[in-house]
Amino acid sequence: MMIVSAKPYLSGSFSKPSPDADLGVTGDLLSNVDIRKKLQYMNSGCDALVQAILSFDKNAKFVVFLPALICSNVPDTLRQLGCKLVYYDCSESSLNAGEKILSQSLFDGKYSKLQKILILVNYFGFNHNLTIDFINKIKDRNIFIIEDSCHSGFSMPRKLAVDARIFSFRKLLPCSDGGALYLKKNKDIQNLKLTTKFICRDFSFIALRLIEELLCRSGIFNIYNKNFDFARNETNKNKHNERITMDKLFDNNKSVNYITPFLFRYVSTRSRIAKVISSRRINYDILSKAVSDLGLDLCCGALQTDVVPQVLPVIDHTCSLESFLRSRGIGATIWPGVGLPNFVTGNVHLFPNANRLGRSIVCLPVHQSLNDAMREYIISTIKCWKRGRA
Repeated sequence: MMIVSAKPYLSGSFSKPSPDADLGVTGDLLSNVDIRKKLQYMNSGCDALVQAILSFDKNAKFVVFLPALICSNVPDTLRQLGCKLVYYDCSESSLNAGEKILSQSLFDGKYSKLQKILILVNYFGFNHNLTIDFINKIKDRNIFIIEDSCHSGFSMPRKLAVDARIFSFRKLLPCSDGGALYLKKNKDIQNLKLTTKFICRDFSFIALRLIEELLCRSGIFNIYNKNFDFARNETNKNKHNERITMDKLFDNNKSVNYITPFLFRYVSTRSRIAKVISSRRINYDILSKAVSDLGLDLCCGALQTDVVPQVLPVIDHTCSLESFLRSRGIGATIWPGVGLPNFVTGNVHLFPNANRLGRSIVCLPVHQSLNDAMREYIISTIKCWKRGRA
């Protein structure tokens, strides 16, 4: 049986960087000199979010406007920082909110005594569609803007007047860390440090990923069958319900601007990052055309030149495609699925579009470990699903 992993394989990550290694001059994002010189590395995208908000004003009381279509770990983190949350719904025809919806939330004067922060998400590596004029209008109201690029840390962000950008590379690379923060007001970062020692978390990560890879390559057991689905869903549920303490929030921030050997081996090697970017774009192009021809709706459409896709997100209102693919060994996932914030799922009348999309977006793998046979297997399995529904 063929197994198509949801994640890129770990093998190939152990080789040493090439002699001409130069951190930050390889990928689409990291080729931007202004961003590269001001980029701070840390454990995760949520750590980067915490640091961004604290950099604005440690003593201020914030109200954060964030999309309803988001994983609950983001609002959980913000609440523990003491922020008041205001969700905004996405539009009917796009993952992003329209300027009219945002204007109603941001400019109504209801929270005039609080410092406002707007979070914009670049879903799956595709940049949001707000105009430069509207961004400038927000800035004229003294509202901080954080651009969340944690879905795909290598996509090149647009040239907009945002105050902070947060990134994550571990959705694209097999590494245990990968958060990064760009602050517009920061001076150039001079002392990037390489963490030379592995810690227990790194060894656990390596062991689990190698076991997963072995099972996928052997094809003797489907790790995506419904029994493992149950374990996965229970783990996710516990994870999202877990209370996040301030100690946990800041536990890893002692190592701000440190980078582990795993991540360093990728972002310091031109050829390795170029292969990751090229492979993901090729896999997305091939699979998006095939599934579109089969009648599935794409969430994000065709690739722009500045996009490095995390996954291929498609719309399935029947809520049957993901389980069909997983039962046949394909690591598809629903996003955000059970991770949608409780406030959003409990107020469907306020956020109808986020609730509809939150259970309908099926993410197909496009990672760099896919080969021709895997792509063909994904396409043929979707054809089989379509015939069964005919």
